[in-house]
Amino acid sequence: MATPHQKQAFISLKEALLGPGWQQGNTSSDTLDASFNEAAAVMDSDGLNVYLYISQVLVDNDRSTKLVIAFLQTMPQVVRHSDMSVMASTYETLNALTAWLGTERIIQMVEILPTVASRVGSADGVKRYLKLVEELAALAPTSLRLLFTHTGSLLARLPINGLRQWALWGARTHTHQPTALAAYFSLNAADSQAILQRQRRGTLFADVQRQLNFFLRALWGADFFMRPVSVSLEDDTSDENKAGQLLRPTINNGVIQLPDAMDDYPAGDASRMVKRNWAARCFTAPQPPIAPLTFAIHVRGGKPITPPCSKSVSAG
Repeated sequence: MATPHQKQAFISLKEALLGPGWQQGNTSSDTLDASFNEAAAVMDSDGLNVYLYISQVLVDNDRSTKLVIAFLQTMPQVVRHSDMSVMASTYETLNALTAWLGTERIIQMVEILPTVASRVGSADGVKRYLKLVEELAALAPTSLRLLFTHTGSLLARLPINGLRQWALWGARTHTHQPTALAAYFSLNAADSQAILQRQRRGTLFADVQRQLNFFLRALWGADFFMRPVSVSLEDDTSDENKAGQLLRPTINNGVIQLPDAMDDYPAGDASRMVKRNWAARCFTAPQPPIAPLTFAIHVRGGKPITPPCSKSVSAG
């Protein structure tokens, strides 16, 4: 819940954005109020301070009113799917992009971030996307309008590292060919489709997260925090041992960390098999084995639970 000081800071921010004559009930005012209330619901006090501070810095630096409003409106949604550290990363990217992009394009990037966060499901994934945007801005800035336009459909087919490989290949290959570059990022070129298919990884975590939640709730009688971890094709194709480590689900500080993508099984119901493996591997006893499996997992609400079975769940 916001403190009186934070509420007053927000009112001052609204006055700077909407002018001193703004009235309660004004559409823009109501929209900002809704964003602030959402921010107060998903952020702790320190996070809310960062949210207000960055917004005020943008105002003080004479950044576009539309950009500040876009930041205020989108950050609560982004934080909901990741964590509060993404706000500072977003601010750093906004500053970096001013050397290459106009305000309209930067606003377009900010407005696509909730879609990015909902698909990648982690702060690390959002930060990888922001890093990709900075790389493309330096390499082929004209590609970004089309990247932002197609980000949603691309992330529906690719994990974040796959998107990065696809985008950088096109930018490096067609840097000095504006027509070919536009065709590549519009997904109309043959090489664009070929590289996209090469980077696809079967089943994406975002597509099965809801089913996994139902599966775990039915199995354990509790809700769990789950976060995807990005796995790079470059990291896991040359060393099978390393690949096993990258794809192995872990539990860290009460959060289940799972690969953001897994290859489909060659036969049978691939989606069902992937979901079973994703869920079951989380609770396979680590080495050395614990018998019976009785380690406690902290779930929402902070209460630990003990698995209701005496054997580790089979991944088969």
